[in-house]
Amino acid sequence: MLYTNVLNGANFDGGGSTQLICNIDGENKVIVRSSDTGSDNLTSTRSVMNVIMVTEK
Repeated sequence: MLYTNVLNGANFDGGGSTQLICNIDGENKVIVRSSDTGSDNLTSTRSVMNVIMVTEK
């Protein structure tokens, strides 16, 4: 992060429940899939206790 001049950042463990889901053209798509299930289907995700969500204001 220092190399790219990031002032504030976070590092996550990238465990089996880690996913990146984006809304592309009005449709939610799994960009980075869970290693637990190996599926990119939204209904195959593992439930988690917390989430970081970035939305447009």
